[in-house]
Amino acid sequence: MDFKVPNLSDAGWTFQGARLLVVAGKPVAQLMYTNAEGAVIALSGLQNRSGTTVEPALRAFGDVHMATWKNTTGRLWVTRLTRSKHWQRPPHLSSNRFP
Repeated sequence: MDFKVPNLSDAGWTFQGARLLVVAGKPVAQLMYTNAEGAVIALSGLQNRSGTTVEPALRAFGDVHMATWKNTTGRLWVTRLTRSKHWQRPPHLSSNRFP
């Protein structure tokens, strides 16, 4: 899956690094960002060969909040540890593209 590391500096996030993980036997790219308050988000992506899309959905597991979606090239998710109940997907992350 081709992608560029998203520049989220306009939204206050600074790229810190990346790693390659394996989930269910498939490679997952994970990009880490921090903001001025020290909050951390992880943007993760997994290649999608189905060609289907899924609209963005917000989920919470205790203090871990996730925005997940799927486009024709990948399954994507943003994860953040937060105590806020009103967390939303960071700006500049469209359900139609993975920049």
